[in-house]
Amino acid sequence: MSRVVVYNCVDSIQASFIKGHLENEGIPAFFVEEDRYSNLVQHTSGIMSPGVKVYVDEENLEKAKKILEKTY
Repeated sequence: MSRVVVYNCVDSIQASFIKGHLENEGIPAFFVEEDRYSNLVQHTSGIMSPGVKVYVDEENLEKAKKILEKTY
C-alpha cells in the first residue's frame, strides 16, 4: 500500500484535527511534521514553516478528499 498526502496543515494542532476527523470516518491517517524547528520559528517570528502533511493510504484518497472538502 502506498501512502499519499491528503492535506497540508499549518501546524500539528490542525493536523491532529484532520487526522481525527478522517479516523472518525473510518479512514486511517497519520501526519508528519516536516521540521519541528521551523514550527517554533513560525510561532515566534511569523516566518512560514514547511508545515505538517496528513497522509492516507492511496486507496482511501478520494474518499478522504470528499470528506475534507465538506468541512475544511
